Amino acid sequence: MRLAALSSSGYRPSVAVQCPPFGPLNVTRAVLPVMRAQRSGHVITFSSTAGLAGQEFVAVYCPSKFAIEGWMESLRFDLEPYGINPTIVEPGFFRTELLVEGASTNWPELSIEDDDERTRSTIEAWKSMNGKQGGDPAKLAAALITIAAEEQPPLRWLAGADAVRTAEDKARLFLEQADAYREQCSSLAHTTTSDESRRLIIVRAGANVWCPGSSRPSQRPSRHTPDPSLLTRTPSNSFMGRHRDPDSSIDRECAGHEGLRA
Repeated sequence: MRLAALSSSGYRPSVAVQCPPFGPLNVTRAVLPVMRAQRSGHVITFSSTAGLAGQEFVAVYCPSKFAIEGWMESLRFDLEPYGINPTIVEPGFFRTELLVEGASTNWPELSIEDDDERTRSTIEAWKSMNGKQGGDPAKLAAALITIAAEEQPPLRWLAGADAVRTAEDKARLFLEQADAYREQCSSLAHTTTSDESRRLIIVRAGANVWCPGSSRPSQRPSRHTPDPSLLTRTPSNSFMGRHRDPDSSIDRECAGHEGLRA
């Protein structure tokens, strides 16, 4: 259903009924102590292709499936040390009661005039699919028994040819978008080299002191051995183990660099 077409009073019950993490989460919490004790187990949870990709008319349904995906994908790190495997089952359309009105499907009242035509046509399209879905639930059940017996079951298991296509399309979309903005997205880190170039760097080799941007090393006898407590830059006039001297030509030259400003 369209989120915008759903009233707030209708949205909350829909989320409460359709938000599946709570049911699987409570059941999983109940069985995990036994699985941890025996150091083995297999948690199989149903998601949907609606947990892989957002779709039109399911703005309330999809978030519940996306929640399942994130929960199970994260849960595997908690379970792996105990020999427990999680599997997320992602079915496409199967011939169940999903589209049976009053059983699993509720249509919102038309409330946004701009969307009326699209809403009507979408509802009719979904109604026409009821009883004609390509997936056979009996075959799915048999396949799950096979998956459950595997020593290393998959984290995700796509159920149905339409589910495979959805996953492939989403993977391609991710890769295309990553590639299209690769340079921009990869250039957002702190630039250490640039930061260092704005900082005072004093390299002492005998009496040599060098400041970035100056054309030559300056010569000056070393006045003292730096106090180790001053080896980190502070907001005061001390830095890199040496006190700044405002009357020193070297310090005046270095102080012009942006990195010396507190």
